[in-house]
Amino acid sequence: MFVDQDGKVLLMNAAGRRMLRLEEKDYTGHRITDVLQGPRYAVLQSAWERISQGRKRNITQECSVDGRAYLCSVSAVTEAGESGCSGQVLLFKDMTELKQIESQLLETSKMSAVGQLAAGVAHEFNNLIASIYGYAQFMRDHHDPKTISKGVDIILRSSERARELTSSLLTFSRRRPGRREPVDVNQILTDTLLLLNRQFEKSRIRVKREGGKLPLTVADAGRLQQVFLNILVNAQQAMAESGGEVQVTTRAEAESLEVVITDTGPGIPPDRLDAIFSE
Repeated sequence: MFVDQDGKVLLMNAAGRRMLRLEEKDYTGHRITDVLQGPRYAVLQSAWERISQGRKRNITQECSVDGRAYLCSVSAVTEAGESGCSGQVLLFKDMTELKQIESQLLETSKMSAVGQLAAGVAHEFNNLIASIYGYAQFMRDHHDPKTISKGVDIILRSSERARELTSSLLTFSRRRPGRREPVDVNQILTDTLLLLNRQFEKSRIRVKREGGKLPLTVADAGRLQQVFLNILVNAQQAMAESGGEVQVTTRAEAESLEVVITDTGPGIPPDRLDAIFSE
């Protein structure tokens, strides 16, 4: 689709009409704000406005129309060719099938991660059950109020820990890919670290957290947790023999959130750096 500097459509091909679920008619001369009306086009409207107001020269982002996923690129054009025409070009690429394949791969990867975590989670859960069971027996045989009070406190703490552990694992395994919604990045990190707590303890790895409260951000919680999980598992594996420290720092910048994860392991071998994003 090509739109002039006054916001009027100069060209829209048949593929563009089909992707945007528009009627089969000539939209030449129509204002783009009249063509792309309603919530289904909110993302496109926002991108076009930022380009037309000169705040950006190019924006590429995902959008969806009636369940179909598109990669949309909006670019500013100034004095194109001999015509001296100015405006914006909107290009669309249907990503629906690719998104479905990505979702299937993510689900497979997620289930694999759950399997790897199961042993550590089961061990920690067993310790919590043993603590609850042991203090319940002790309280049954000792009726001193102080002993009972101490036992109840330990049972409550262990039960709460077990509840948090179970909740984190269920949340991770049930998160559906492809859902962008307001999320708390700090809470996702907390859930992920909780799942890895046993592995870190076994490898003598200390975890240090820095950063205060963060504003909510729109993201796919499942994919975000998968990223954090992969990075933290790599850190744990790198220090499994020697122990060390993992530091997780979060902070809010002007228009973004930053998560920094560092560890005291040996790092990535130089001969593997070029391949880190290729597999």
